[in-house]
Amino acid sequence: MKEIRISKKTGIPTRRILVNGVSYTIRPSFVMPYHVAFSADAENAVFLRKFDVPFWALAHVFGKDAMYWYRIEQSLGRNSIIGTTINDPNLLPEHLAADEKHSRLKGSKVYIATTVGKNCIL
Repeated sequence: MKEIRISKKTGIPTRRILVNGVSYTIRPSFVMPYHVAFSADAENAVFLRKFDVPFWALAHVFGKDAMYWYRIEQSLGRNSIIGTTINDPNLLPEHLAADEKHSRLKGSKVYIATTVGKNCIL
């Protein structure tokens, strides 16, 4: 165990561990990534997004503003048990590549994150 930090947004401790000289952050599962909200508070709004309910409608029903709900949805893509930032690109494996694909969805430009490694595309 490296340290414990207290989130300014939620007041919940976030643990940091050190594995082979690399620091990883571990957060509780009941908190959304980056501590933007509690999972239980965002659950119903995220469920309605499955049916393409617009962000302005979520803001009208659940409060906050449309950008808040947009950021909640975007943070789901960053959800992981352990996350870290690679500071030295030389530490990345040679067979791993990450990029984004630019595409269109319902007439709007979207970006699709892709990771490629050893015959596998995510």
